[in-house]
Formats: sequence, C-alpha cells, structure tokens
Amino acid sequence: MARFSFTTMNLYNLQASRRTTYPGSKPLGADLYWAKIRFLGMMLKAAKADVFGFQELWAVSALRDAFEEAGLEDEYEFIARDAPGTGKPQVALAARKGTIVYDGKCSDDSSFWINDFPEGAVFRKRRTIEQVSVDIDAFSRPVLSAMVQPEKGPATRVMVAHLKSKRPIQLDGQEYGNDAVRPHADALGQALASIRRTAEAAALRVILNESMEGNDTPHVVMGDLNNGSLSVSTGIITGDPRYRLIESSRPVSGKRADKGLYSAEMLMHLRTQGHTNYTHIYENKLEVLDHILVSEEFYDHSPRRVWSFRYAEIFNDYLTLPHKRKDIEKALESDRKAMWPTDHGIARAVFDHRPYS
Repeated sequence: MARFSFTTMNLYNLQASRRTTYPGSKPLGADLYWAKIRFLGMMLKAAKADVFGFQELWAVSALRDAFEEAGLEDEYEFIARDAPGTGKPQVALAARKGTIVYDGKCSDDSSFWINDFPEGAVFRKRRTIEQVSVDIDAFSRPVLSAMVQPEKGPATRVMVAHLKSKRPIQLDGQEYGNDAVRPHADALGQALASIRRTAEAAALRVILNESMEGNDTPHVVMGDLNNGSLSVSTGIITGDPRYRLIESSRPVSGKRADKGLYSAEMLMHLRTQGHTNYTHIYENKLEVLDHILVSEEFYDHSPRRVWSFRYAEIFNDYLTLPHKRKDIEKALESDRKAMWPTDHGIARAVFDHRPYS
C-alpha cells in the first residue's frame, strides 16, 4: 500500500562550520560542527519521510552535509536557501527526487517563499473600546510553499512555517529609557512577541483560505509554530475543525472542513490516551511546538479522504539531557558527540493511500 509521510525538524541554527549566525554568536569549530551533522544524519534516517520541513537553517551546504551523512543525498531534492546577512534563519523543504512540482508559478527559487502578508491580513478596529491597530505586514521568517506529487493521489500543497517565538521582544531604547516602562520590559516584550506570532498565524490562515477553499487539493502545514495545539495562534491556523471520535459522531461541518487543518498530534492523542507528547522543554515545561497539520483529504472521517492516518511519532528522548549551552558543548566534546543537533523534538506523521468509499 502506498504511503505518504511528513517530518518536521528544527535544526537549531544549522550553520556551516566556522560561520556565525546572529550578531555576537560564536561559530562552531569543525569538531562540534561534524558532531552535530552526525546526529542530524542519524535522525534523518530515523525520521525518514517523503517530505521534510526544516526550520532555523543558515547554510544549505550544512543541510546537504547532514543528508550525505545519512546516506540520503541521492534520494531527495531541496528547496532551500542560505540565510541573508540580516540574521534571519530560513525554513527549507526536502522531498523525494522527482516529486516537487514546477508548474510555472515556481520558476525560480524566490517564488517558493512568502515574505509579505497577503492583502486580506488587516488588523485594525476603530473607534470602540476594543480599538486595535497592528502594523505588522511581513513574516518574521518567510513561509515556504510548494507542490509535491506523491506516488499515488493528487499533488499536495506543502507549507513550512516558523512563527515568532515566545522569547520576549526587546523594547526600543525610547521605551526602555522610560522609568515607568522599564520595570515591565519582560511582560511587555512577551506581549509584543505574542502579538507578532498571532498576526503571523492569522496571515497564514488568510493564505490558506485563499488556497484551500473550493477545491480538493490536499494541504499540509508543518513547522515550529511556537505554541501548543489548543493555543489561540495554532487554532487560527487550523481553523478549529471538528474531530469525530467514531464514524457515527456528528458529521463534519462542510465549510469549516473545507478549509480546516487537522493536527497529527491530536489524531495521535485519539489513539494513545494517557500518553504525554512534547517537542520542547523550557524550564521544565513540556510542550508541543512543532506541528504537522493536514487538510480533510488526510482525515479518516471526511468524504474527501485520499489518505488515511496511520500513525504519528515524536523523537524527543535527547531533550531530557542537560540543555544549558555549556553542558551541550561538553556533551559534544565527549564520547557522546552526536547528542545535540537540536533543542526541539522531531515530529513525523504517516498516512496510507486509502480513498474514502
């Protein structure tokens, strides 16, 4: 039976050896770099999929090194680009050779990436107690959008995203210099980060609305969305479709299912009650930040189903190791050199070709 699988992986600022990432960062020496590549190669083999989505890529050459380490360099083609000099890591995609569709809309590399918000993403409410004005008009990290043709079934729109993190945004000097504002810089910075992440989620949803409505093209969104499955921002992206526990449950609402996205994590929860899943640990908080979201063509109870959910898994055992920078470097320099490629778990979802009948 034909299968269609997806893996999303945060590369933890994957940069070429001896090259820096953010201003003030220190480059990895050759030993640490190749230790990271060895681990990434091992995880690429373990989480092997028809389509990979990557986040925090700085150098395409480093990603190719990881695939070569895994022995997969001849099996995949890449949509990837180096980070610009402005210090903005990129998302990337790898798909089995011959499956990326070049349909005229993707005649060059730049056309795969979406930098600016669509025209319909407007965040403004006037002259009421709920007055709001948000001027964000671009993604902090461009979204990648491509068509992939599996062995069976229709071509699928795959989007890879990396939304703004929960890390507080630093206040500008004018605000930080204000004695009334400065003591609250952390809370205000978190609010700014949340506003940006939510605006990015809404802009992505506008793009999805325009791409999904009124057609049967399967859609997959995957990446580091920096929030949980039930959060407001992730819910905006998914459109909060209804899930059916059994076939006789209330039918899926037509319009919402047409544009909705189903979380592979939630589908896994429905089969593995009581299990705890996580892709990130911060200050002992376990969260799923890395998601694979699929349209109704991948949902078992939809009459438009093409693919049936088989299973999902998260590779995350290494996250329980000490995760302070000095400890990471010590681990990399020890006999366990390959233990720290990323500070996120790796999510994988697998589907069987089984059209609804």
